[in-house]
Amino acid sequence: MNRARSVPRLLLAACVACGGVFALLYFNAFADCVQSGCGTFLLPYNVPDHFIYATVIDGLDDIAWWLPIASNHGVGVLYGQLLLPLAGVTSDGLIGFSFVVNMSVYAATLWLYVRLAQKLFSNTRSVVFLAFYPPFLFFSALINKDIFLTFLLLAIAWCLMERRYGWLALVTSLLALVRVQYCVLPLLSWVLVHGRFARRFVLLYVVTSLGAALLTRFSSVFDVVGANASSGITDLIYALNRNYLVGSLLLNPLRAIQYPLSLAQGWTLVFNAEGIDLMKLTEGLTFFWFVGTAPGVYRFMRRSKRSPWSYEERVLRAMICAFALILLLTSITEPRYLMALYPLLLLAAVRSLRLSPRRARRRHPAPITSPATDAVRRDVSPTPMATGNEIRCAASTAS
Repeated sequence: MNRARSVPRLLLAACVACGGVFALLYFNAFADCVQSGCGTFLLPYNVPDHFIYATVIDGLDDIAWWLPIASNHGVGVLYGQLLLPLAGVTSDGLIGFSFVVNMSVYAATLWLYVRLAQKLFSNTRSVVFLAFYPPFLFFSALINKDIFLTFLLLAIAWCLMERRYGWLALVTSLLALVRVQYCVLPLLSWVLVHGRFARRFVLLYVVTSLGAALLTRFSSVFDVVGANASSGITDLIYALNRNYLVGSLLLNPLRAIQYPLSLAQGWTLVFNAEGIDLMKLTEGLTFFWFVGTAPGVYRFMRRSKRSPWSYEERVLRAMICAFALILLLTSITEPRYLMALYPLLLLAAVRSLRLSPRRARRRHPAPITSPATDAVRRDVSPTPMATGNEIRCAASTAS
């Protein structure tokens, strides 16, 4: 076996095995207390999501299939119409079966990341950071859409880099089952890849901001009510969108800063009167993963004009920016929505290291020169050999 090909495979297998062990321990610790309660621990709020999807699965025969998709509950349709019938599993074994599905998607996500890493740079060791990404532990238990979204984002990046537009259409249709609004992600990415990036990004920012404002004003899709209501920037953007159509256009840059800060805020909410909130703990740990990639992502985005972008790099940049545009459609700042972007940010950060001039000088140091070494180099330089025509001309001149 080729050693260069075996190393990524062994690393990938080790990551999947270790991640699977951690996820299995987590699952065994908390799966049995989904309905009975977990004492001093509060399960992450994919528990109510799981109950919603289980209700969708049980009621698919009584409702139109497109209704759960329109309400972003399409994962229940995916389980009820495809995964459960194929596996021959009933709804009684849904909790255990969802763990198997989630870990399969987890392994596929790591494999796809390695494929993209091999395409962008030769080193695939960065998959370790993704393998132990804290939200994966949270995503491993119960039915949730986040682990599917993480995998599909990498799949879209691969399809665009390989120009596999047939596969891209299939992935986009699966993306509709996870989150409907992300169906426009491939289109936005394709637009940003071609043409002048800065001009097209500004145009798409204006279009998406005005589109979010129009949806806020004339529909209830982005209504801020109940648990999502707040007295801060969320309410301000919602009010400006509803009354003047300018909330998202003017204040979305602030929300781009607010998203990573909301991850750090999780540390202040871990302990409360009811116990330990595992979701807030996950958000706090995730903040360190994002901080680790921030310098590399910054270097990747501010590339000099003298350094040309490859097609793969333009796709990666377009995917990150298109995801951000879709993330800012709603005025609600939910840290969980940001977590799926991390694999793309990690690819960009590691790619920036491969392009760093300082790193390039370390890999290919300039030769040490001095007057003495130059003289030695001239003395030992080989004398150029005479060609056949030169030898014949010299012989005819001598005769």
